[in-house]
Amino acid sequence: MKVDVLKKILTDSRSVAMSKPCDVREYSFENGVNYILGGLRRCGKSSIMCNQARQLHDRGVAWEQIFYLDFSDECLKDFVAEEFDMLLLTTQTISPGKTYFFFDEIARVEGWEEYILKFAKTDSLVYASVSNGLPTDSGIQSLIEEGFEFMPIYTYSIREYLLAAKISCDSESLANPKIARLADDSFSEYQSTGGFPFSGSYLRKRDYIEGILQNEILSGAIAHNEIRNTMGFRLILKKMAENIGVELSNQKLHSQVATAGVVLSRDDFMDYVDYAKSSFIVFSIDNHYAKITPDKNSVPKYFFTDVGLLNQVSMQNDVVLLKNIVAVQLKRKYGNDLEYYKSGQLNVAVDFYIESEGLAIIVINYFQGLERKKGITSFEVLKSKHPEITKFLVLTKSQEEIEETPNIKVQILPVLKYLLS
Repeated sequence: MKVDVLKKILTDSRSVAMSKPCDVREYSFENGVNYILGGLRRCGKSSIMCNQARQLHDRGVAWEQIFYLDFSDECLKDFVAEEFDMLLLTTQTISPGKTYFFFDEIARVEGWEEYILKFAKTDSLVYASVSNGLPTDSGIQSLIEEGFEFMPIYTYSIREYLLAAKISCDSESLANPKIARLADDSFSEYQSTGGFPFSGSYLRKRDYIEGILQNEILSGAIAHNEIRNTMGFRLILKKMAENIGVELSNQKLHSQVATAGVVLSRDDFMDYVDYAKSSFIVFSIDNHYAKITPDKNSVPKYFFTDVGLLNQVSMQNDVVLLKNIVAVQLKRKYGNDLEYYKSGQLNVAVDFYIESEGLAIIVINYFQGLERKKGITSFEVLKSKHPEITKFLVLTKSQEEIEETPNIKVQILPVLKYLLS
């Protein structure tokens, strides 16, 4: 690439960053830290980076010091890693002092990790986004070891969704019946179509999400990972979607795929499961009981990173959607501390467990009858085995009450109220 062409791309790209719509998100950056932002295509990584660029400018950084490049742009499709050296030299001639680089979809450039480190070792700060790659991947792990922070980015939370729709969601506003109804209606829509930013501007939201799923998320994962058996990959996702919130071993998942008529080798199957995670389509949580019990292996539970995406892959009932929404919110908040707790021997089944918070959560439509008895029993057994657990929470569609036993106090809340608290 010629230097004059690169300079023009840099100038044009900066204009894009300056003009992107401002989006209210619940993410913040520490000063002086290099970041890698990882998340689904269209989850809002670009807007978050552009917001950060504008905030830097508002704090006194000149636009000439800020450089933004989107590697999904057609004009950069042939960019190769070795050209990062020329890019660095070119930007130094434009702005000799401290510079701020925003690299969108940088993983499209093979070998990017080595070169981005060079930028960070100059008088620069780097913000880079990827749609494929987890902190455990070797290239990203090496950057984390050099001081980069990995920031997972998700689609809108329900709070962000309401704010984007100009619906106040503080407790005082929600005390107004009219606003509360608007919030409830929006939450029902959110359960169905999820939280992809800017989807609110589309009348046919499901068509919009289907387009993102097929044309960007799946096609991107397939191309990036060079997946040969695309039907097998899609079927794995479908079977994960059909088993949300239940234990799903690799053996069981592989068997379900085979029963559906798709033959995958063990190695390909395991790779495809990993690709589903590294493309930020799904994540899994493990059983805390298995972790603390000798000779017991944990069986994962899978969740989709966006509930609208889940509903697009396989239509779900309300309680499954609620569990997925809660799982994503807890994953955002607690990261890898999020687990579940299940033991047939102890007669315990808890949807979500966060040891560091002493928190156990059950998600259910209605907490009554036999399900209520089973839930209270699970909590009481947990308390007897783990006295450090202090918070027992049941999230429901609409119930709100407190149940106390001699040993525990159980708070029962509507899911929406908990998510907005």
